[in-house]
Amino acid sequence: MEKYLDDPILDESIQRILGLATLSLYGESVEFAVEKIVNTMRRYLVLTKSGDPLKNLKRYKNSLVNLAFDVHPCMPDYQRTIAYAASLIVVDEVVATSMTKFTQVTTDQ
Repeated sequence: MEKYLDDPILDESIQRILGLATLSLYGESVEFAVEKIVNTMRRYLVLTKSGDPLKNLKRYKNSLVNLAFDVHPCMPDYQRTIAYAASLIVVDEVVATSMTKFTQVTTDQ
């Protein structure tokens, strides 16, 4: 298995997306499965993985964007599937902070 990132969970998810991209070459509809993988990884990157959630999301998205960019033009469905996965990752501070655990501090006056 090729290594894309330093996290085996992220590498496995990328491999699964690439496998779905291969199925798309044969006319399979893989959008729902891609959405499910990406949603799981977004939650993992924000809630579980250590480090800055925004940086984690950006790094994962950039990996997918680079993979999509490197696909040969003769495989547009393959490329489209990977690009679709990348497009599902919204790197936004509001999204990242709304998913993280937080404590609301209230003051009594």
